[in-house]
This record gives sequence, structure tokens and C-alpha cells, in this order.
Amino acid sequence: MRKYSEEDSVEKRRLGNMMLVPSSINSSLSKKAPWEKIMQIRDNINLRKNLYQLDEVVKLYLDIEKDILSKNKNTVNRRREILQRVLDSRETNMIKFALEEWKYPGEPNFRFQKVNTLQAEKEKRNSRYYPDYERGK
Repeated sequence: MRKYSEEDSVEKRRLGNMMLVPSSINSSLSKKAPWEKIMQIRDNINLRKNLYQLDEVVKLYLDIEKDILSKNKNTVNRRREILQRVLDSRETNMIKFALEEWKYPGEPNFRFQKVNTLQAEKEKRNSRYYPDYERGK
């Protein structure tokens, strides 16, 4: 498996910004591919004693990987697809949480559906957010 290239640096930051990892493991993850990082987290952290978000990322990864690889060969493009779907799912969950949890009293509700990087790339969109924030009912 390849290491990160410059084109992957945005996705590497997305993964890092979506998890709080204990410092004892964080330093050993530095230059590994995202899937290697997630597996190392799975293998070295007692998820029941740590933040739920670590468990969520590991579970998302394993579920999405199983789904995609049950239908396709394990190629570089499949690895990229798995990573994008994991990051998009985690980011979607975080956005929905933030919109609900941190709205000000009296502020209108906003509905957010999903983040989908691969679909945005196919459609040559400037944004990976679908739909962009819409006023809820």
C-alpha cells in the first residue's frame, strides 16, 4: 500500500481533525496510511475506556470496507473510496451533531443531509456538502 502523496494531504488532515487519539499512540501514527492508522487504533486502544468517537471511526471503517470489498477488488481506487466514505460519514455525523447541539436559543433549525466527496468529484462541484445547508421545517 502506498504512503500519502501530496494529493492525499487534505484527507490526512481530515482524519486527524476528526479524532482525538491518546498521545501514546498518536506519535506512532505519523506517516502511516489512513487505514493503517485506523487498524493500529483498533488494535491498541481499549475502545470501551476511551472516547466514543474512536469507536465510531473504527466501526465506520470496518463496515464500509466490508461493504465495498465484498463487491469489488481491493485496489488503490477501492482504498481511496473506503477512506472517502469513512471521512464523509464521520464529517456528516459531526456536522449534524454541531447543528443540533450548538444552535442558539430561538435560532431556526437547519437541516444537513451528507458530505459526499466522490459524488462531488464526479459532478465537478466546488463543495462536497449535499445539499448545502437548507432551512428545516
